[in-house]
Amino acid sequence: MSFSELLRTHRHRRGITQEELAELAEVNVRSIVRLEGNLVSAPRAATVRFLADALRLTGTDRDRFARAAQGATPAQGATPVADPVPAQLPPSVHCFVGRRDELSRLDALPADGDAVVVALSGTAGAGKTALAVRWAHAARTAFPGGQLYLDLRGFDAVHRELTPAEALENLLGALGVPPARMPAGLEARAALYRSLLADRRVLVLLDNARDAEQVRPLLIGAAGSLVLVTSRDRMTSLVALNGAHPLQLGLLSADESEQVLLHRLGRRRVSAERAAAREIAERCGGLPLALSIITARAQQEDVPLATLAAELRQADGRLDALDAGDAPGQVRTVLSRSYVTLSNSAKRLLRLIGRAPEPDLSAAAMERLHGQTRRETRYAVAELIRANLLSERIPGRYAVHDLLRNFVNDLDRAGSVDEARC
Repeated sequence: MSFSELLRTHRHRRGITQEELAELAEVNVRSIVRLEGNLVSAPRAATVRFLADALRLTGTDRDRFARAAQGATPAQGATPVADPVPAQLPPSVHCFVGRRDELSRLDALPADGDAVVVALSGTAGAGKTALAVRWAHAARTAFPGGQLYLDLRGFDAVHRELTPAEALENLLGALGVPPARMPAGLEARAALYRSLLADRRVLVLLDNARDAEQVRPLLIGAAGSLVLVTSRDRMTSLVALNGAHPLQLGLLSADESEQVLLHRLGRRRVSAERAAAREIAERCGGLPLALSIITARAQQEDVPLATLAAELRQADGRLDALDAGDAPGQVRTVLSRSYVTLSNSAKRLLRLIGRAPEPDLSAAAMERLHGQTRRETRYAVAELIRANLLSERIPGRYAVHDLLRNFVNDLDRAGSVDEARC
């Protein structure tokens, strides 16, 4: 019997967990996980002795345990080296404007004690990933155990979302677990993931999550660690049941929107067409994705800003102007990924709100507009709010973003909507 098998056998006979054995032997949990996974080629003599003492091995059992340790060999495909320290953060965006309050709130999160979970939510295209990555790069030295990043593809326009088991396979791979040693089930993967990170101070950035159910198995409990989740969903369940800190990301102000134009196009060009630049900022409604696309067009096509402002002025063609060519760079496609996740009742209410001439509506007005029972309307309104498609800009008055209004009106103009294409 191999050393790893003997270690597991004696631990199970005593009925203790890996964490309890680590505490008894004064060895970190990660070492126990790697030893039992046959990922260590030569256990230290002192470690073997501490484990034998903790397991109360004597006589023949202790001798056999020690001999097995001397002949331990790693499993095929295992890497008998020090645990890798992942540094997976994607590059920070080159043009980042505003968000001082949100960055300050992230900076103020507890640095010690239990692991912290943050639910960063906002509407499609609001810049959640940009903010999360920006802060993560600035804070990475506070997490010497590594920085893990994973796009969960919850609202991806091209690929299906990752299941929790697939997400854990990616994360465990980044932590040095070879395919041959990858546990098969979700619970086993989650247990190994938490064990490997038990003694590390790490940052885990889970980007583009669909909902709390997708994220919950990926949470960790390592002291001093932080899990930062971004999603279009408000993750209310994650806040309620897992103590996540909610952080709502709104739209850019008019001044911040103009700052984006200045950063991307230069002061000379913006000053030369000041009125057109202001109109572009206004027509984009403070949505960072829209501002990024229209300024990219201005940089590459070398057209006057007045021409782009005129395109944005046409309500029935505004989304055509906000198209960078591929799915992530098309405001229409990005918005559609939020729309198709809604229930039929919420879709219907959203389209009715889009047709309404008023810029904002009361709850009672939405109930009359919906034409359903009060309870059904409340459910639809709550769903739209959770999805960050409806906001309370004025107390008691609800509104949708102008570009979202353009999107749902385009659906109505099309007459027949092919939901599968959205």
